[in-house]
Amino acid sequence: MRIYHTDFKLVITILILLFFSPSDYLYAQNTLSMQLYHEDTGGGTDIWAGGDSFILSNGRLKSQSRIFLEEFPNTRKVILIWSGEVKNDNPRFQQIELIPARKKNVSIKADSCYRADSTGLLYSCVADITPHYNGKGDYIIQGLQSDHLTRNDQSDPFSVAGYAILVLYENSEQGNRTVRVYAGLDVLGPGEMHDISILDNGSDASLSKMVLVGGHGRKGNGSANLLNGTSISQSEDWNGSSGDYWDVDLFENIDVDRNRAAKNGLILSIDTVLQWVYPVVIAAVFEEKD
Repeated sequence: MRIYHTDFKLVITILILLFFSPSDYLYAQNTLSMQLYHEDTGGGTDIWAGGDSFILSNGRLKSQSRIFLEEFPNTRKVILIWSGEVKNDNPRFQQIELIPARKKNVSIKADSCYRADSTGLLYSCVADITPHYNGKGDYIIQGLQSDHLTRNDQSDPFSVAGYAILVLYENSEQGNRTVRVYAGLDVLGPGEMHDISILDNGSDASLSKMVLVGGHGRKGNGSANLLNGTSISQSEDWNGSSGDYWDVDLFENIDVDRNRAAKNGLILSIDTVLQWVYPVVIAAVFEEKD
């Protein structure tokens, strides 16, 4: 996982971004299909995210993955996200095994699953695992389904196999906030730009954090996440930051023109540039005006 503090400007930026003016987002031809999965408003609402790819460098899959979770104060929601590609539509991919800290393993069934045709069947699933959060410790994910598929271009046998955990909790140092979590599965081709509106025009709220989760990204392809046509990270995104073909990225201290956002709203765009990208979850934290 990468955490971006975007008030710090990186020296190297992706050259392709120079061709986008702040108004380009008005002309995007494609819209992300993600739908609102969860919304939470309250004093100090905050988010954390982490995750991992199941794909190993030798072309095989891990049997399990371990992730460490902190003791989050006043935990409001814990969401598990997983994604892969299977040969056919089978209920087996809608379940996954979780071993919470200091507890026995439990079988988690997805609240929602999303599908898209590819060489096989791409899928993403989300589930509320709040009852299984047991405080600080190691959590183990196992049984993620993704099949070895033969492709015409002799590329890697796995296109995506990864998971993420998103935690909504109360941060006493923050004011009144709203968190919106969008879930789905979009298959974005090279050279495409897809949008989603995350804040309506005329809103008094301001964006403070974002999490983007998805698969199939590889370093060196120049893909970028944009807000109203401007790069969020001032760098390359969708580069396998959380392991092979998997990204779980948290953006903090986002530099947004608040006056412009209040007037025009906020449009998040994913510009694939040179590669296929499969976004599955977007989470955004907004500061609400008192």
